[in-house]
Amino acid sequence: MKIDVGQLPDAWQPAAQLAVASWRDSFERLKVTVVDFTPLRGAAGATVPHLMRMQAHDASGKVVFATDVLVAGREVINHVPTKVSAYLAGLGFPRTAMDPVLVAHILRVSDALPAAWRDPTIATTATLDGPLLTLTREGKKLEVQFTEHAAYTITER
Repeated sequence: MKIDVGQLPDAWQPAAQLAVASWRDSFERLKVTVVDFTPLRGAAGATVPHLMRMQAHDASGKVVFATDVLVAGREVINHVPTKVSAYLAGLGFPRTAMDPVLVAHILRVSDALPAAWRDPTIATTATLDGPLLTLTREGKKLEVQFTEHAAYTITER
């Protein structure tokens, strides 16, 4: 199976390999021949380490599996909301400014957001005012309040 890191920075290659290893059994069942990666970007084009889009292709080139992936340290933290605070704190958040779209993507990929708010398009409605991330959709709001150590509470309005 070929891993195409495409636009990823060189330092992200171990994270991409770890992601492929995490899904290897599924990829073998799907007869995947190529897995490619692109970094997920914020509204202004910024990235955060190891937040990427992964697509797996079969021999005909058809995409047979696609997901967003977040790797922290030596672990894929998709569906692991308990790891989000440590990841964000490691980036210096919220003291260090971060694109709200990227913060929303991180929360979505890790399943920290309630299920109804995990749609990738939700991230485009994100605003960040200091340590308060606000997502809006259909007249409803979801507020994520962060502490100085990136712990968070979520409130639907």
